[in-house]
This record gives sequence, structure tokens and C-alpha cells, in this order.
Amino acid sequence: MRFAGSILISLMLSSGVMAESKYSTWSNPDKPGNTASHSSESLSKILGELNTLIDEAEKARAADPVFLRDLRALTRRYSNPWGHLALSDDFSDGNFTSNPTWLVSGGKIVLQKGWGLRTALSPRRVAATNDQTSDQSGNTSGRDAAVAIIGAILKQSSRDSSGQTTTTTAPVSQPKFSRLHTAATIGNAFSLAMEISSWHAHVPGKGDVRLDFGPYVRGRNDVGYRLSYTSGDPIRLLRAGTRGSSVVKQSDNRFTFEDRKTHLLSWTRDVNGNMKVSVDGEVVLTVTDREFTQDFSGVTLLNRGGDFILKNVAIYDAR
Repeated sequence: MRFAGSILISLMLSSGVMAESKYSTWSNPDKPGNTASHSSESLSKILGELNTLIDEAEKARAADPVFLRDLRALTRRYSNPWGHLALSDDFSDGNFTSNPTWLVSGGKIVLQKGWGLRTALSPRRVAATNDQTSDQSGNTSGRDAAVAIIGAILKQSSRDSSGQTTTTTAPVSQPKFSRLHTAATIGNAFSLAMEISSWHAHVPGKGDVRLDFGPYVRGRNDVGYRLSYTSGDPIRLLRAGTRGSSVVKQSDNRFTFEDRKTHLLSWTRDVNGNMKVSVDGEVVLTVTDREFTQDFSGVTLLNRGGDFILKNVAIYDAR
């Protein structure tokens, strides 16, 4: 009996040693500093393996097809965490004053049917169109169409000493920029897609054409992240503040959109501040920045020189 007890104690001790070597001390995944369980890479790996198992189960008919369909829908939802539509506008309703409301400062804009929202600091290009022009009230008229030609050329007629009529031009003072912004609650993790085209009248020089777009915080449309396009330069991701802006990162390639074609700009940000920017489906820069950790309160578009059409914009977040 004493011998059997000794064996039992030995087995218990040896099993304890085995358990100690097999298992480590439990670590709380919610403990600050422990981010392994929340890694987006780990989640992507799990979802990939799960999709492979679903594919195999479908081929072997190993489970109820309805169950597999629901399971695949679940993986798709977590593969694209930005499931909530925060903002969307394609301007097909013919106005920009509601659903959503875009506010304008530093210039006027043109709604072009079939194209989108046009913002221009190139007066001759706008003057050449026959499209309706809208002011901030959303009303359109022949008078508005004339007035809204940004930086229109005033023609002043006078008679010279010979009695002939001469025409001189006096350009209206051009605004330094044109800003559009709209309020929208956007989560800190988001997916943004916008389609733009550039209709600049002449071959642009460096710094001649520039467009900034991005989400802002605390109701301040001058504070937040900006995706900045300057013709002939790299795409830049900026951090804008009350004292100016700084470059977070820029692309290796340079871009020129002055071909009157529509270009797709995509921008994603996850819960860890990892951001990725793509142009026409090609990733051009990736960077991590956590300067702004709160939700965003709207988006702004800043035309600093050029003639752009915003065809559509859609922003999803992870709420």
C-alpha cells in the first residue's frame, strides 16, 4: 500500500512537471501592452485558414450549404471591418445642400450633370462649359451661372478718341483657395474612396495644381489628416493642425492627373493607426500614425489651384 502511494505521488509530481512544461502562465489579452491577440495580421491569417476550410467543406459537401454560406458571410464581414457607411455622395440628386450638406468657402462650385461636383480656380475652363452653376443655397439661374464663373473676366467697354470701341479686361481677384466641407461622424478606423478628374486648362507646372482631401476632428475643418495631390509630385499624407501641416509620408512615385480621366483614390486606416493609400488600385504608400485617436467629425476638400471634378466619395468606418 505504501509502495502504491509512492507511485501515485510520483505520477502526480511528474504530471505536474509535464503540465508546467506544456502550458505557460495565462496572460490577460486585455492587459495594456499586450496586442498580440488583436493583431490584424493574426486575424487575417485565421480568416484565410477558415475560408480554406469552408472551400474544402463545400467541395466535399461536408456541411449544410446554408451553414457554410452564413459562415462565409461572417468571414467576409470581418475581412472588411469597415461595415458602416458614414458618408456617401455621388451628386446625382443635382444639389449639394442636403443629404449631405456641403458648405463652400473661398469660391463657388459647379454641379455638372453626369460628372459630379466641380471646383475650379481656372476661370476660362469653367466659362467654357454650359452647365448649371449652383450657389450655396442650391438655386440655379442664368444670373448665377454668370456670377459663379470663378475669377470671371470683367469686360469694360469704352470709346477711344477716334470713336472706335475698345475692350479692356480687368480680372476679378482670385481666391487663394476654395474649400468644401461636410459634417459626418466617422470612426477612427475608416475606408475612404473617391473618384476625381482634373481639367486644368494648360500644362501645369510644379505646385500649380493642388488638391487636399481628408477627415477633420473636433468640428475644425482645418485640423486632421489630409491626402494631398500636387501635379507632378508624389502623393503626400499630411497631418494638419492649427499651426500648419506636416508630411507624415509621401509616395515614391510622382503623379499627374491632368488627363481629364477619372482616377480612384483609396485610403484605409485600421484601429492601430495603420494607413494605406492606393491610386487606381495600386498601393502607393503605407504608414502608421496615431496623432488623432478620436472619431472624426467630417471631411474637407481644399482646392489650392486647379480645376477638379469630384465624381463621388464614400467613407465606411468600423463602428
